[in-house]
Amino acid sequence: MFRLKFDIHSPAAAWWLDCQACQEAVLRVQTKCKYACTVIMGKTVNLHGFPSSTSAQRVQGFLEQITGEGTVYAIKVRPAKSDNRLYAIVQFMTAEDADRIIRLASTQLWYGKSYLTARKVDHDIVPKPRILSHSIEGVTLHFGCQISEQKFSSLWKVQNVSVDFGAGLRRFYFVLFYNQVEYKLDLSYENIWQIKLQRQRGRGSFYLLIQLFGAPRIFRKDANPSSNVHESRLYNYCKDGSNDQWVRTTDFTPSAFIGQSSVMCLEIFHTSKLPDFQENFAAYKEIKCIFAMESGSSFSCNLNLVPTVEAPIGVDIPYKILFKINLLVQNGCLPGPCLDSSFYRLVDPRRENISFIEVQVTPCKIYFSGPEVNVSNRVLRRYSKYTDNFLRISFVDEDLDKVYSTVLSPRGSMADR
Repeated sequence: MFRLKFDIHSPAAAWWLDCQACQEAVLRVQTKCKYACTVIMGKTVNLHGFPSSTSAQRVQGFLEQITGEGTVYAIKVRPAKSDNRLYAIVQFMTAEDADRIIRLASTQLWYGKSYLTARKVDHDIVPKPRILSHSIEGVTLHFGCQISEQKFSSLWKVQNVSVDFGAGLRRFYFVLFYNQVEYKLDLSYENIWQIKLQRQRGRGSFYLLIQLFGAPRIFRKDANPSSNVHESRLYNYCKDGSNDQWVRTTDFTPSAFIGQSSVMCLEIFHTSKLPDFQENFAAYKEIKCIFAMESGSSFSCNLNLVPTVEAPIGVDIPYKILFKINLLVQNGCLPGPCLDSSFYRLVDPRRENISFIEVQVTPCKIYFSGPEVNVSNRVLRRYSKYTDNFLRISFVDEDLDKVYSTVLSPRGSMADR
């Protein structure tokens, strides 16, 4: 390898140093451009300098006066370690709004008498924000059973419900108040059998019938929020409500009407705009016919395990047949309110060799299943003559997935109730 030596005061050395300086200048410009692009692309900023009494709601109001209503997606207000001031981590809906706040703070941005400084944050508060494709307000929500193509039996209803449709209609969210408590129902795409839109001339509203495979998940907003700054609604905000202290709960309706229902019926004003169900649901259809809504009543014989039905007094139905009837009711194939004495007398009590019967219990409902062949085990081999008397019970979530024991266990402020 050859090494070239030359005098640093020579013209060649001067030329070489000029080239190095140019390269370093270009590198600095590239670094600045890269930093500028990073600032513009980020949606989250850190604002420091708020007074100690500032809440997340006040930060939202202050910023949306600058960027516009609905432009803030999430906020975390925290105490600063260096002084008695607060800082707020704010995630905006767009990178442009975040960049606008940073540019304002670089010149002069005041919150009352407090001067605010701002810098970008690399990580968003909510990495994958829940995108809502559509929302409808003022909906009347009915829970019940469809007893014919043109008739619906309403077991329970609640008015002024807000309905949010997730992206691609993969989830439906229902927010409602009952007995001064706010509830949220989370219905997944997988728990929907079919959707029918009932229109009728001369009516001021139409009906959207959602036939269910399983019940929605139920959440209750905690009335006594935690004093922990990381959990309190006073210092945390999220546009889609995911930061609110929603606590998983069970059926809150009288007589467990959510669990008894196989259909959710949305009564919607005809002026409301609906999302495109046709594009997202293969099992969707619109029907124009006379549609009657009638008031129904509880049909379950046991309100602790709903829905379960039994034959009326005087009608003798073998247990194995009654089990199958319950299976059909629980899966929405038979409308519970229609099962009267005439129906049970029509049932043919045929004998079946049942090798195993299973019961699945969810937070809202109970499902019978089987008969099915069960993998042999030591207990079944020992009592092989009594396999018809075995009942396997499993506890699952509303979509029949695994449920953990901590989901419904008390925690935080709920532990004292």
